[in-house]
Amino acid sequence: LCYLVLGDWVERNKRISGLEFTQKYADSIGWKVTGGASVQREIHDSELRKSFGKNGKWEHLILLRK
Repeated sequence: LCYLVLGDWVERNKRISGLEFTQKYADSIGWKVTGGASVQREIHDSELRKSFGKNGKWEHLILLRK
């Protein structure tokens, strides 16, 4: 059992969802995403706001099991 707290990030001017990334790659290292919760975070920096786009920045609590 593992609880992971992970926020979205910007890579090459594109927003990467921490939740989607974890769902995509967890199986490759022997984990399964079995639950989670997300909350949107306010972005104060105008350049970061542009980079994150209309969906904004989210933080995720992700439940993983072996």
